[in-house]
Amino acid sequence: MIFVPTDLEAGEKFSPSSADQKHLLKVLRLHQGDRVDGSDGRRRLLCEVVAATKSKIELRVVAVEPLQDARRLSLAIAKIDTNRFEAAISAAAQMAVREVYAVGCERATPGPLAMDRLNRVAREAAKQVGCPFFPEFQQLLGVPELAERIRGRLAFLMDPYATETLLE
Repeated sequence: MIFVPTDLEAGEKFSPSSADQKHLLKVLRLHQGDRVDGSDGRRRLLCEVVAATKSKIELRVVAVEPLQDARRLSLAIAKIDTNRFEAAISAAAQMAVREVYAVGCERATPGPLAMDRLNRVAREAAKQVGCPFFPEFQQLLGVPELAERIRGRLAFLMDPYATETLLE
């Protein structure tokens, strides 16, 4: 499975990312006429190889169908240092988390989220486990905003300074 641009429709041609081209040509060894599944995170796209050389591949979208999204898991996490935050995003994508809420708090790293980078991290992680979805990101929220968004939903709060476990 590969991730494809979000604006493609049946009949359109496109060239996948260079990393995907390398994988399709060198690992899967696709040739003209072969088919591969794609996803834009919301739809499944059946693609066919229309041209393939040693270093370049062109695909045509054969069919598009909506994905049934039964994911229910959301993650709210403080914007911690970049490496740890990206590791959490990668794990969330591998676990098919539906949405990630970045929460601003006293010890959170200041500044906006690098949305392009986070989307790349999430896409690559989802691709590794064959998940056609990747999380949607919500820019920094304050705790009151987060509480309002999750009202009426089951939520777990994990606090490293907690004195009791969830089972107590």
